[in-house]
Amino acid sequence: QYLHNSNILRKLQILSEYHMFRLFNAPQFNKFDAGIYVTDIHRKLSEPFTTKKSFIIPPGVDLEYFQPSDSKPNTNSIVFFGDMSYYFNVNSVLYFYERIFPKIRIEVPDVQLFIIGRNPQPSILKLSAKDKSVIVTGKVRDIRPYVKEAKVVILPFLLNDGGLKTKALEAMAMGKAIVSTKI
Repeated sequence: QYLHNSNILRKLQILSEYHMFRLFNAPQFNKFDAGIYVTDIHRKLSEPFTTKKSFIIPPGVDLEYFQPSDSKPNTNSIVFFGDMSYYFNVNSVLYFYERIFPKIRIEVPDVQLFIIGRNPQPSILKLSAKDKSVIVTGKVRDIRPYVKEAKVVILPFLLNDGGLKTKALEAMAMGKAIVSTKI
């Protein structure tokens, strides 16, 4: 985050959080017998802080809960879902809105972009304030109705946070088309 952020105050905050983690949180890792990670990247990032056993248990999806719909979507909607206070999600959605969404609108004028997720940052809330085709829901009880109605679920990630995108697994379980970056 530090390398990709241009706001000097935010860079200082990120650097401060990093040093606080190294001083206070990282030493606690040695108190545990083992670490459980969802990807090898996360495990490797933790290696400097722990020398004990580690295991990778990749996430899964409840296929009884996330099921394909028999009906076709009723709207020209695009959906992104995830925690909207998470830097990588915010960065990805802003990139999509600024660089890709205008091109889609030329071809599909009635397209709607649904941004679903708790804690939407001010930069995300501004999108729906200035553009009626963008709907920021905030936290929802159930993402399935939004995904069911979507034509496409997007994963426009620019930076690799090392995580396995469970949202991709959930969208696939519902039979949705996914458009993503190489990441």
